[in-house]
Amino acid sequence: MESALDDGERMLRASATVDAQVEVCAAFETAKMSRSEQQRHVEENGLERSLGRANAHSSTFLVVCRLDFPGAWPREWLVRSVWKWIDEKKEEMMLSYETLRQ
Repeated sequence: MESALDDGERMLRASATVDAQVEVCAAFETAKMSRSEQQRHVEENGLERSLGRANAHSSTFLVVCRLDFPGAWPREWLVRSVWKWIDEKKEEMMLSYETLRQ
């Protein structure tokens, strides 16, 4: 993982090689919105969990959680993911996450 400063903000960059088929990785990524994950989220003090698609290569993921101590306001995370194929054979892809609101 490398660290960089961009306009005074700290940015972290990391890369990983996953030894799995692209389809398996895509299924893992989309499983965030499965019924079982939605149910687990609610059981663990989750208030909202939604996925919005901007286009075929970009989506926005919203998660809102209630914290377990008195006087705490719910926490909200809004993350955008963007992906694209790196090669023409469609064997490698790049996936990037950006925190929009935390």
